[in-house]
Amino acid sequence: MRISIRLCYETTNNLCVRGLVRVGVLSGSIAITIALGSITPASADQEQRAGQLGSAAKCSQTWNASGVIADSNNTYGWHPSAAPDKPCLFDAVQFSMNRPTSTPPVAASAATHPTVFSKLPAGHTNTYVLAMPEGYVGGVESGFNFKTLIQTRGRWSYRWYVYYSPNYSSYSYPSGPCTNSSKFATIQPSYLQMSHLQDLRTPLVYGWAVPPDALAWQPNVSECCNVGPGYEAAAANDGALPGSWWRYEIIGHGMDGAPGAYIKVYRKNVTTNSPDRKIIDTTLTCPDCGDNGFDWPTQAQTSLVSPAGMDMVTSNFYRAGTCSGYIATAYALAAQWDTDAGQRIDAACEIEGGCSSGTDLMAPAKPKNLRLL
Repeated sequence: MRISIRLCYETTNNLCVRGLVRVGVLSGSIAITIALGSITPASADQEQRAGQLGSAAKCSQTWNASGVIADSNNTYGWHPSAAPDKPCLFDAVQFSMNRPTSTPPVAASAATHPTVFSKLPAGHTNTYVLAMPEGYVGGVESGFNFKTLIQTRGRWSYRWYVYYSPNYSSYSYPSGPCTNSSKFATIQPSYLQMSHLQDLRTPLVYGWAVPPDALAWQPNVSECCNVGPGYEAAAANDGALPGSWWRYEIIGHGMDGAPGAYIKVYRKNVTTNSPDRKIIDTTLTCPDCGDNGFDWPTQAQTSLVSPAGMDMVTSNFYRAGTCSGYIATAYALAAQWDTDAGQRIDAACEIEGGCSSGTDLMAPAKPKNLRLL
């Protein structure tokens, strides 16, 4: 006699792996065989990595669609012609670029933007990306509102890809035709800004609100930073931003108003396949990295306190004035874990021609929470 029972076990990453139990009776003894299946792949409207992450993946926005459509209920939102299963929404939109605009963002392909696609890794499988018009200015953002998911002792991450055209303007300081053109991310509602210096390669964080501002960080780090904190100097060897595709990943913990918050940012030049570099880390020292001889304090490394109510992370491509060049973007993904154990979103398989499992997908532990299906 043989009995077959389908079951599901939960891995340490909250993934349900389906299997089949066969029970056979042979010569008076019972033999049990368990055949485990594979992780259910992602749907066509979300990237493969989102499927690997399972319930930890909170949104997946590929922009691998043949069209870009203006939202009908506002004056700034845009969305792809193929609706994502888990859209990355912030301020109720999937992408923000103010209208009216003479030249809207477009779904770029190898036919319309051959240079953009020639700079993708050789093994990429996507056919479209979202591209801004040449010389665009104004607010341009995409991101995800984690809401209360960011306000925990767990870990959250937001990852995206961006291409900077070869003629992309460096900002002109203190004045000039193109200003404020090197931001790459913002954490809200405190509007903590992440940007690059005029060399378009060296990162920095600024905009730390101070008391009595209701969105103040503790301790007072308002003098930070002219570089970093936590900048891996070897990242300078990866080249300036223009002419390459870059992967950014922001990771955070403890945005709940209690001591112990941190922010880390990783960056990789995927055109040249440079190493994955850590370019910001608030848990590391940073001697003389701010104004007036400011050193990133020990208290900020170990006991940083975020404002209450932090909830939103965006990739920020704002520019002002008269600027040359444009950006293209693709494959954004947000994830959140209840534990803080070094998890990463890491590469998009469809962009980089393959992807590693990342530190959150370790070898499966012994099955637990077995349940019949």
